[in-house]
Amino acid sequence: MLSPEPLFRRLATTMLFLLPATATAQDRPWYERVRFAGDFRLRSESFFQEGSPDRSRLRIRLRAGLTVPLSDHLTVGFRLATGNPGNVNSRNATLGEGFALKTFRIDRAYVAWSPSDHFEISGGKIGLPLWRPEALLQSEMLFDEEVTPEGLHERVTLISSEEGTLRRLSVQGEQWVLREVSGGEDSWLVGGQAVLELGLASRATLELAGGYYEYLNGRELAQARNGNSELIVSNSVITESGALVTGGFPLTPSASDPFDRFVSDFRLVHASGGLQVAGVLGRGFAAWVDWIHNNGASQDNDALWVGTSLGEPSGPGDWGIALAWARTEQESVLSFLSYSDFGLGGTNVEGPIIAASWRPLRPLVLELTDHIVTPARAVPGRNSNTLHRLQVDARVSF
Repeated sequence: MLSPEPLFRRLATTMLFLLPATATAQDRPWYERVRFAGDFRLRSESFFQEGSPDRSRLRIRLRAGLTVPLSDHLTVGFRLATGNPGNVNSRNATLGEGFALKTFRIDRAYVAWSPSDHFEISGGKIGLPLWRPEALLQSEMLFDEEVTPEGLHERVTLISSEEGTLRRLSVQGEQWVLREVSGGEDSWLVGGQAVLELGLASRATLELAGGYYEYLNGRELAQARNGNSELIVSNSVITESGALVTGGFPLTPSASDPFDRFVSDFRLVHASGGLQVAGVLGRGFAAWVDWIHNNGASQDNDALWVGTSLGEPSGPGDWGIALAWARTEQESVLSFLSYSDFGLGGTNVEGPIIAASWRPLRPLVLELTDHIVTPARAVPGRNSNTLHRLQVDARVSF
């Protein structure tokens, strides 16, 4: 397969060429067009597992950013967030480190161009652009919601309507660089997704999506763990000496024999769907399913998440409850990008997720989430008892 780098350069050059012409389309000065938004979350998190010591901690997450519409079709965005620099799928900062200062770094930095209502392209460090099914809980099977890819994203909207049976049909492409190697081959994710939205009745909509994603030189991504202890690697790996290290739990490389490559490739076939119905018991009802199969692995290569919810805290006094069941097998997805709060993070996990949410004030949401997790496949010598990861959140948006 051809490397996406030539395409990246051509598209980037085109975007830069267009910047001067479109940036003058707005008459108002840029500072009058700036939009500021962010959120702060205080989290109490506890771990309970028979055979392991209980643990509790307080964590904070602060995200704040600007978007600047340079014209009707061109936008620049920038966001800062807390979190450890090496952690790609969490923006949390743990309290209780002797009052040490917390890091605040670039979470997003991008430019987005939409010359028409039917086409858009963005590049840089972007928000996760893939459609994912959600109720009160959202599927994070493939990517944690806090992952911010780096590279290019394009979307073509073929159909867009607020009425009728066929509401939306769109196709999008992704070219994300994961690891740039000086003097070697870079690691990329390339792929795409098609999304179809149907109006089933006056109160119900159904969304369906299918996609394919391939990690070019993806096996070499295991080497990133050698210098970054924040990455959760639970896929099986081969070390530099040729030894096999079987995954199923977070692995730690040896200083004398570091990781060389993953055992499996990652060629992912993805399908998902979501149903939303208004006015069920006076509230909105949603149900969804998310499935993935890794053609690059010979076993433990499937993942399935299903979820449902009733209600949504959209206004003061509103509430919602949700239930999901998830199974992410060991080689089904790249472990250090998937949901980091399910068990101890990574793959080879399964179990239910229970959530409740209430909005007492417009900017404030209170949430309770319990992840009830066991290994999808028991690992000898590891604690296989049920792990409860309980989170109590207070989240303020501004």
